[in-house]
Amino acid sequence: MAAGLTIRIVETDADYLGLEIHASSNRFSGSTWVYAGLDGLSEFAGALAGFPSSAHDERVYEFGSPKPSQAGGYARLRFHCLDAAGHASIEIALEDDDQRFDAGSAGLSVRIEAAAIDQFTEALREIESARCGEALLPSAD
Repeated sequence: MAAGLTIRIVETDADYLGLEIHASSNRFSGSTWVYAGLDGLSEFAGALAGFPSSAHDERVYEFGSPKPSQAGGYARLRFHCLDAAGHASIEIALEDDDQRFDAGSAGLSVRIEAAAIDQFTEALREIESARCGEALLPSAD
């Protein structure tokens, strides 16, 4: 898989989407399987719209739940600027429950090009509409 953040629809149901969220830098990687609402990807895309709006812009989005009582994994994505020039990064925390895979977690940071976010959000909306496919936000490294 390419370095960056990849969100792939791996299961569909009348009530939810099953997503695999994979993140990798040049040295580290991790993935989790989460449940999202049928409009979860467009909601995420909306939360990212216009990022970054300033050098202090920060957006946080979560998929799933870290609570062991809820099925599926968990992903916390924190988009933020590194400097006044608009260089950006994602801090990513991933957790898998033990229902599909062994329980585990990963945390990493991935530098991204802020200009690529518009294409990523468009891809998120497209795969949600098609109920299949993947969206990639490539690493800037």
